[in-house]
Amino acid sequence: MNTEYLYLVAEQLYLNASGHPMSNRNWIAAIYKSLLVANRGDAEEILWTKYNEWKIDHNCRAARSTAKANKSKIISFNMVPTGLAAFEIVVTIQKDIDLISKTIIYRKDAFPEGLWKVKNPKNDTVLSNQFERDQLFEESLSSTSYFAKLIDRIMDQEIIEEDDLDLDMPNSPDKLDISLYADIDGHEQDEPEVQNVAAEKQVDTVSSVEYARNMKFEALKLVLDQVRDKYHETEEPLQKSYLLTVIGAAVFYLPSLNSHFSGFISVAALKGYLNGKRRVKDHIFPRKRAASVLLNKELSVEELKSKYHDHLAEFMYVTYSENSQLINYYEEHDSYDQALDAFEIEKFPLPGVERFSSHRELDLFILFVRDRKGKNKSKDELNNLLHEFRAA
Repeated sequence: MNTEYLYLVAEQLYLNASGHPMSNRNWIAAIYKSLLVANRGDAEEILWTKYNEWKIDHNCRAARSTAKANKSKIISFNMVPTGLAAFEIVVTIQKDIDLISKTIIYRKDAFPEGLWKVKNPKNDTVLSNQFERDQLFEESLSSTSYFAKLIDRIMDQEIIEEDDLDLDMPNSPDKLDISLYADIDGHEQDEPEVQNVAAEKQVDTVSSVEYARNMKFEALKLVLDQVRDKYHETEEPLQKSYLLTVIGAAVFYLPSLNSHFSGFISVAALKGYLNGKRRVKDHIFPRKRAASVLLNKELSVEELKSKYHDHLAEFMYVTYSENSQLINYYEEHDSYDQALDAFEIEKFPLPGVERFSSHRELDLFILFVRDRKGKNKSKDELNNLLHEFRAA
Protein backbone atom coordinates (compact mmCIF):
# COMPACT_ATOMS: atom_id res chain seq x y z
CA MET A 1 0.00 0.00 0.00
CA ASN A 2 1.34 3.42 -1.00
CA THR A 3 2.52 5.34 2.08
CA GLU A 4 1.17 8.55 0.56
CA TYR A 5 -2.39 7.16 0.73
CA LEU A 6 -1.87 5.83 4.24
CA TYR A 7 -0.77 9.28 5.36
CA LEU A 8 -3.91 10.90 3.92
CA VAL A 9 -6.07 8.43 5.86
CA ALA A 10 -3.99 8.98 9.00
CA GLU A 11 -4.48 12.74 8.66
CA GLN A 12 -8.26 12.34 8.40
CA LEU A 13 -8.38 10.06 11.43
CA TYR A 14 -6.19 12.49 13.36
CA LEU A 15 -8.51 15.39 12.50
CA ASN A 16 -11.42 13.36 13.83
CA ALA A 17 -9.57 12.75 17.09
CA SER A 18 -8.05 16.20 17.53
CA GLY A 19 -10.92 17.47 19.66
CA HIS A 20 -10.03 15.08 22.48
CA PRO A 21 -8.35 16.76 25.48
CA MET A 22 -5.48 14.25 25.30
CA SER A 23 -4.83 14.91 21.62
CA ASN A 24 -1.31 15.98 20.69
CA ARG A 25 0.90 16.00 17.61
CA ASN A 26 2.20 12.47 18.30
CA TRP A 27 -1.24 11.08 17.53
CA ILE A 28 -0.97 11.44 13.77
CA ALA A 29 2.37 9.59 13.72
CA ALA A 30 0.93 6.85 15.94
CA ILE A 31 -2.08 6.42 13.64
CA TYR A 32 0.21 6.38 10.59
CA LYS A 33 2.35 3.66 12.22
CA SER A 34 -0.74 1.53 12.92
CA LEU A 35 -1.76 1.81 9.27
CA LEU A 36 1.73 0.72 8.18
CA VAL A 37 1.46 -2.31 10.48
CA ALA A 38 -2.05 -3.27 9.32
CA ASN A 39 -1.56 -2.66 5.59
CA ARG A 40 2.14 -3.23 4.90
CA GLY A 41 3.07 -5.68 7.62
CA ASP A 42 5.53 -3.14 8.96
CA ALA A 43 7.53 -4.70 11.81
CA GLU A 44 10.12 -1.98 12.42
CA GLU A 45 10.55 -1.15 16.10
CA ILE A 46 9.79 2.31 17.46
CA LEU A 47 13.10 4.16 17.21
CA TRP A 48 14.54 7.46 18.44
CA THR A 49 16.95 8.84 15.85
CA LYS A 50 20.20 10.79 16.04
CA TYR A 51 18.22 13.75 14.71
CA ASN A 52 16.44 14.01 18.07
CA GLU A 53 13.06 12.78 16.81
CA TRP A 54 11.00 9.62 16.51
CA LYS A 55 11.61 7.82 13.24
CA ILE A 56 7.89 7.31 12.73
CA ASP A 57 7.45 11.10 12.94
CA HIS A 58 10.09 11.53 10.24
CA ASN A 59 8.43 8.86 8.06
CA CYS A 60 5.03 10.47 8.56
CA ARG A 61 6.33 13.88 7.44
CA ALA A 62 7.99 12.30 4.38
CA ALA A 63 4.69 10.72 3.33
CA ARG A 64 2.93 14.04 3.89
CA SER A 65 5.48 15.80 1.67
CA THR A 66 4.83 13.27 -1.09
CA ALA A 67 1.07 13.77 -0.83
CA LYS A 68 1.52 17.53 -0.89
CA ALA A 69 3.85 17.40 -3.93
CA ASN A 70 1.35 15.23 -5.80
CA LYS A 71 -1.56 17.45 -4.69
CA SER A 72 -3.34 14.33 -3.51
CA LYS A 73 -6.46 14.62 -1.39
CA ILE A 74 -9.26 12.44 -0.11
CA ILE A 75 -12.60 13.21 -1.73
CA SER A 76 -14.61 10.32 -0.27
CA PHE A 77 -14.13 8.40 2.98
CA ASN A 78 -16.27 5.53 4.23
CA MET A 79 -15.76 3.11 7.12
CA VAL A 80 -17.08 -0.44 7.27
CA PRO A 81 -16.84 -2.33 10.59
CA THR A 82 -15.27 -5.77 10.11
CA GLY A 83 -14.98 -6.93 13.69
CA LEU A 84 -14.27 -5.81 17.22
CA ALA A 85 -12.21 -2.59 16.97
CA ALA A 86 -11.48 -3.26 13.31
CA PHE A 87 -12.59 -1.39 10.17
CA GLU A 88 -12.08 -1.28 6.44
CA ILE A 89 -11.77 2.31 5.22
CA VAL A 90 -12.78 2.81 1.61
CA VAL A 91 -11.31 6.03 0.26
CA THR A 92 -11.37 7.78 -3.06
CA ILE A 93 -8.26 9.88 -3.62
CA GLN A 94 -7.90 12.57 -6.23
CA LYS A 95 -4.33 12.63 -7.55
CA ASP A 96 -3.93 15.16 -10.33
CA ILE A 97 -6.79 14.21 -12.69
CA ASP A 98 -7.02 10.59 -11.56
CA LEU A 99 -9.49 9.14 -9.06
CA ILE A 100 -8.07 6.22 -7.14
CA SER A 101 -10.10 3.89 -4.92
CA LYS A 102 -8.36 2.11 -2.05
CA THR A 103 -9.46 -0.07 0.86
CA ILE A 104 -7.33 0.43 3.98
CA ILE A 105 -7.42 -1.62 7.18
CA TYR A 106 -7.62 0.20 10.51
CA ARG A 107 -7.37 -1.85 13.73
CA LYS A 108 -6.79 -0.99 17.35
CA ASP A 109 -4.48 -3.96 17.82
CA ALA A 110 -2.23 -2.66 15.01
CA PHE A 111 -0.84 0.05 17.30
CA PRO A 112 2.44 -1.54 18.44
CA GLU A 113 3.25 -1.63 22.16
CA GLY A 114 6.47 0.22 21.49
CA LEU A 115 4.42 3.40 21.12
CA TRP A 116 3.97 3.49 24.91
CA LYS A 117 6.87 1.30 26.04
CA VAL A 118 9.90 2.61 24.13
CA LYS A 119 11.39 5.71 25.78
CA ASN A 120 13.62 8.41 24.32
CA PRO A 121 16.55 10.01 26.21
CA LYS A 122 14.09 12.39 27.89
CA ASN A 123 12.15 9.39 29.21
CA ASP A 124 9.18 10.24 26.97
CA THR A 125 7.15 7.81 24.85
CA VAL A 126 5.07 8.45 21.73
CA LEU A 127 1.88 7.64 23.68
CA SER A 128 1.65 7.77 27.44
CA ASN A 129 0.09 4.34 27.86
CA GLN A 130 -2.41 1.87 26.46
CA PHE A 131 -5.27 4.00 27.78
CA GLU A 132 -4.15 6.90 25.56
CA ARG A 133 -4.09 4.47 22.60
CA ASP A 134 -7.68 3.48 23.39
CA GLN A 135 -8.78 7.12 23.64
CA LEU A 136 -7.05 7.94 20.36
CA PHE A 137 -8.63 5.01 18.52
CA GLU A 138 -12.15 5.59 19.81
CA GLU A 139 -12.06 9.33 19.18
CA SER A 140 -10.67 8.86 15.65
CA LEU A 141 -13.88 7.03 14.74
CA SER A 142 -16.09 9.90 15.87
CA SER A 143 -16.74 11.57 12.52
CA THR A 144 -15.08 9.47 9.85
CA SER A 145 -18.01 7.81 8.14
CA TYR A 146 -21.34 8.87 6.83
CA PHE A 147 -23.19 7.50 9.88
CA ALA A 148 -21.19 9.76 12.18
CA LYS A 149 -22.33 12.72 10.11
CA LEU A 150 -25.86 11.48 10.68
CA ILE A 151 -25.12 11.29 14.40
CA ASP A 152 -23.89 14.90 14.30
CA ARG A 153 -27.03 15.90 12.43
CA ILE A 154 -29.22 14.16 15.01
CA MET A 155 -27.30 15.25 18.11
CA ASP A 156 -26.17 18.71 17.09
CA GLN A 157 -29.21 19.52 14.95
CA GLU A 158 -26.85 20.99 12.38
CA ILE A 159 -27.80 21.44 8.74
CA ILE A 160 -25.19 19.77 6.56
CA GLU A 161 -24.62 21.58 3.30
CA GLU A 162 -24.97 19.42 0.21
CA ASP A 163 -21.37 20.16 -0.84
CA ASP A 164 -20.20 18.75 2.49
CA LEU A 165 -21.92 15.39 2.03
CA ASP A 166 -18.97 13.59 0.51
CA LEU A 167 -19.23 10.87 3.14
CA ASP A 168 -22.76 9.75 2.29
CA MET A 169 -23.93 6.19 2.47
CA PRO A 170 -22.41 4.42 -0.56
CA ASN A 171 -25.70 3.10 -1.90
CA SER A 172 -27.70 6.25 -1.25
CA PRO A 173 -30.00 6.50 -4.30
CA ASP A 174 -29.58 10.24 -4.82
CA LYS A 175 -25.83 10.58 -4.19
CA LEU A 176 -24.20 7.35 -5.37
CA ASP A 177 -20.44 7.90 -5.61
CA ILE A 178 -19.42 5.78 -8.60
CA SER A 179 -15.75 6.48 -7.92
CA LEU A 180 -15.94 4.36 -4.76
CA TYR A 181 -16.34 1.32 -6.97
CA ALA A 182 -13.71 2.18 -9.57
CA ASP A 183 -10.30 0.58 -9.91
CA ILE A 184 -7.05 2.49 -10.27
CA ASP A 185 -7.74 3.25 -13.93
CA GLY A 186 -11.18 4.62 -13.18
CA HIS A 187 -13.06 1.66 -14.68
CA GLU A 188 -16.38 1.02 -13.02
CA GLN A 189 -16.70 -2.21 -11.07
CA ASP A 190 -19.65 -4.01 -9.55
CA GLU A 191 -20.79 -2.50 -6.29
CA PRO A 192 -19.72 -4.87 -3.51
CA GLU A 193 -22.56 -6.57 -1.65
CA VAL A 194 -20.88 -5.78 1.67
CA GLN A 195 -22.11 -2.20 1.38
CA ASN A 196 -25.69 -3.22 2.16
CA VAL A 197 -24.56 -5.07 5.28
CA ALA A 198 -22.42 -2.10 6.26
CA ALA A 199 -25.34 0.27 5.83
CA GLU A 200 -27.43 -1.78 8.26
CA LYS A 201 -24.61 -1.82 10.82
CA GLN A 202 -24.13 1.92 10.44
CA VAL A 203 -27.82 2.69 10.93
CA ASP A 204 -27.69 0.52 14.05
CA THR A 205 -24.70 2.58 15.20
CA VAL A 206 -26.66 5.82 14.80
CA SER A 207 -29.52 4.42 16.87
CA SER A 208 -27.18 3.05 19.52
CA VAL A 209 -25.29 6.30 19.97
CA GLU A 210 -28.48 8.36 20.10
CA TYR A 211 -29.99 5.94 22.60
CA ALA A 212 -26.88 5.99 24.82
CA ARG A 213 -26.82 9.78 24.87
CA ASN A 214 -30.50 10.00 25.70
CA MET A 215 -30.04 7.53 28.56
CA LYS A 216 -27.37 9.77 30.11
CA PHE A 217 -29.84 12.64 30.23
CA GLU A 218 -32.54 10.35 31.63
CA ALA A 219 -30.13 9.18 34.34
CA LEU A 220 -29.08 12.73 35.20
CA LYS A 221 -32.72 13.75 35.57
CA LEU A 222 -33.27 10.85 38.01
CA VAL A 223 -30.32 12.00 40.11
CA LEU A 224 -31.39 15.65 40.05
CA ASP A 225 -34.95 14.84 41.07
CA GLN A 226 -33.73 12.71 43.99
CA VAL A 227 -31.19 15.25 45.24
CA ARG A 228 -32.91 18.60 44.58
CA ASP A 229 -35.08 18.82 47.73
CA LYS A 230 -32.30 17.50 49.99
CA TYR A 231 -29.88 20.02 48.52
CA HIS A 232 -32.18 22.96 49.26
CA GLU A 233 -33.08 21.66 52.73
CA THR A 234 -29.54 21.31 54.05
CA GLU A 235 -27.81 24.32 55.55
CA GLU A 236 -24.42 22.62 55.86
CA PRO A 237 -22.12 24.40 53.34
CA LEU A 238 -19.72 21.46 52.97
CA GLN A 239 -22.58 19.13 52.12
CA LYS A 240 -23.99 21.57 49.59
CA SER A 241 -20.56 22.03 48.03
CA TYR A 242 -20.03 18.27 47.81
CA LEU A 243 -23.43 17.74 46.18
CA LEU A 244 -22.58 20.41 43.60
CA THR A 245 -19.29 18.65 42.90
CA VAL A 246 -21.07 15.31 42.39
CA ILE A 247 -23.73 16.76 40.09
CA GLY A 248 -21.10 18.82 38.29
CA ALA A 249 -19.17 15.63 37.56
CA ALA A 250 -22.33 14.08 36.11
CA VAL A 251 -22.74 17.12 33.85
CA PHE A 252 -19.09 16.86 32.82
CA TYR A 253 -19.68 13.31 31.52
CA LEU A 254 -22.53 14.33 29.25
CA PRO A 255 -21.66 14.28 25.52
CA SER A 256 -19.15 16.92 24.44
CA LEU A 257 -19.82 17.65 20.78
CA ASN A 258 -17.97 19.62 18.14
CA SER A 259 -20.90 22.03 18.03
CA HIS A 260 -20.12 23.05 21.64
CA PHE A 261 -16.80 24.58 20.58
CA SER A 262 -16.97 28.36 21.08
CA GLY A 263 -14.64 29.11 18.17
CA PHE A 264 -11.75 30.28 20.38
CA ILE A 265 -8.49 28.89 21.71
CA SER A 266 -6.15 30.82 23.96
CA VAL A 267 -2.98 32.16 22.35
CA ALA A 268 -0.90 30.18 24.85
CA ALA A 269 -2.81 26.97 24.16
CA LEU A 270 -2.43 27.40 20.39
CA LYS A 271 1.31 28.05 20.62
CA GLY A 272 1.74 25.22 23.10
CA TYR A 273 -0.22 22.77 20.94
CA LEU A 274 1.95 23.65 17.93
CA ASN A 275 4.93 22.68 20.08
CA GLY A 276 3.54 19.31 21.16
CA LYS A 277 1.78 20.28 24.38
CA ARG A 278 -1.81 19.36 25.17
CA ARG A 279 -4.75 21.71 25.07
CA VAL A 280 -7.60 21.55 27.57
CA LYS A 281 -11.32 22.12 27.16
CA ASP A 282 -12.42 24.85 29.54
CA HIS A 283 -16.17 25.02 30.00
CA ILE A 284 -17.36 28.60 29.90
CA PHE A 285 -20.15 27.63 32.29
CA PRO A 286 -18.29 25.90 35.18
CA ARG A 287 -19.54 22.47 36.18
CA LYS A 288 -20.41 23.34 39.81
CA ARG A 289 -22.28 26.41 38.64
CA ALA A 290 -24.10 24.27 36.08
CA ALA A 291 -25.07 21.88 38.89
CA SER A 292 -26.49 24.79 40.89
CA VAL A 293 -28.61 25.89 37.92
CA LEU A 294 -29.95 22.39 37.30
CA LEU A 295 -30.87 21.97 40.97
CA ASN A 296 -32.80 25.23 40.92
CA LYS A 297 -36.02 23.81 39.50
CA GLU A 298 -37.37 20.61 38.03
CA LEU A 299 -36.79 20.16 34.30
CA SER A 300 -38.14 17.67 31.81
CA VAL A 301 -35.61 15.57 29.90
CA GLU A 302 -36.08 17.74 26.82
CA GLU A 303 -35.65 20.92 28.86
CA LEU A 304 -32.54 19.44 30.45
CA LYS A 305 -31.06 18.59 27.05
CA SER A 306 -31.87 22.05 25.71
CA LYS A 307 -30.37 23.77 28.75
CA TYR A 308 -27.21 21.70 28.42
CA HIS A 309 -26.66 22.07 24.66
CA ASP A 310 -27.66 25.74 24.48
CA HIS A 311 -25.96 27.09 27.61
CA LEU A 312 -23.94 24.67 29.71
CA ALA A 313 -21.77 22.77 27.22
CA GLU A 314 -19.86 25.56 25.44
CA PHE A 315 -16.09 25.40 25.77
CA MET A 316 -12.88 26.98 24.50
CA TYR A 317 -9.36 25.59 24.55
CA VAL A 318 -6.79 26.76 27.11
CA THR A 319 -3.59 25.44 28.70
CA TYR A 320 -3.56 23.34 31.87
CA SER A 321 -2.40 26.28 33.96
CA GLU A 322 -5.03 28.59 32.45
CA ASN A 323 -7.66 25.95 33.17
CA SER A 324 -6.60 25.93 36.83
CA GLN A 325 -6.81 29.71 37.01
CA LEU A 326 -10.35 29.71 35.65
CA ILE A 327 -11.81 27.23 38.14
CA ASN A 328 -14.91 28.82 39.69
CA TYR A 329 -14.02 32.17 38.09
CA TYR A 330 -17.60 33.37 38.71
CA GLU A 331 -16.92 33.71 42.44
CA GLU A 332 -14.78 36.80 41.78
CA HIS A 333 -15.63 37.89 38.23
CA ASP A 334 -18.89 38.90 36.59
CA SER A 335 -18.24 37.13 33.29
CA TYR A 336 -15.95 34.65 31.59
CA ASP A 337 -14.38 37.35 29.40
CA GLN A 338 -13.72 39.49 32.46
CA ALA A 339 -11.94 36.55 34.07
CA LEU A 340 -9.85 36.03 30.91
CA ASP A 341 -8.79 39.68 31.05
CA ALA A 342 -7.98 39.46 34.76
CA PHE A 343 -5.75 36.43 34.24
CA GLU A 344 -4.25 37.89 31.03
CA ILE A 345 -5.49 34.98 28.94
CA GLU A 346 -5.74 36.08 25.31
CA LYS A 347 -8.26 34.59 22.90
CA PHE A 348 -7.35 33.50 19.40
CA PRO A 349 -8.42 34.60 16.83
CA LEU A 350 -7.45 38.03 18.09
CA PRO A 351 -10.02 40.83 18.56
CA GLY A 352 -11.55 42.02 15.29
CA VAL A 353 -11.05 38.65 13.58
CA GLU A 354 -13.92 36.22 13.13
CA ARG A 355 -13.84 33.21 15.47
CA PHE A 356 -13.25 29.74 14.04
CA SER A 357 -16.43 28.64 12.35
CA SER A 358 -16.00 25.03 13.46
CA HIS A 359 -13.72 22.64 15.22
CA ARG A 360 -12.59 21.38 11.82
CA GLU A 361 -11.51 24.87 10.71
CA LEU A 362 -9.29 25.14 13.79
CA ASP A 363 -7.70 21.74 13.14
CA LEU A 364 -7.10 22.50 9.47
CA PHE A 365 -5.55 25.85 10.43
CA ILE A 366 -3.17 24.06 12.82
CA LEU A 367 -2.05 21.76 10.00
CA PHE A 368 -1.67 24.83 7.76
CA VAL A 369 0.60 26.51 10.35
CA ARG A 370 2.70 23.37 10.80
CA ASP A 371 3.23 23.11 7.05
CA ARG A 372 4.70 26.61 7.19
CA LYS A 373 6.92 25.81 10.18
CA GLY A 374 4.95 28.29 12.25
CA LYS A 375 5.28 26.69 15.68
CA ASN A 376 7.41 29.55 17.03
CA LYS A 377 5.41 32.41 15.52
CA SER A 378 4.17 35.34 17.57
CA LYS A 379 0.45 35.86 18.09
CA ASP A 380 0.41 38.58 15.40
CA GLU A 381 2.23 36.33 12.96
CA LEU A 382 -0.26 33.55 13.70
CA ASN A 383 -3.08 36.02 13.10
CA ASN A 384 -1.55 36.89 9.72
CA LEU A 385 -1.30 33.18 8.90
CA LEU A 386 -5.01 32.84 9.74
CA HIS A 387 -5.83 35.55 7.19
CA GLU A 388 -3.64 33.74 4.64
CA PHE A 389 -5.30 30.40 5.47
CA ARG A 390 -8.79 31.81 5.01
CA ALA A 391 -7.86 33.53 1.76
CA ALA A 392 -6.39 30.34 0.26
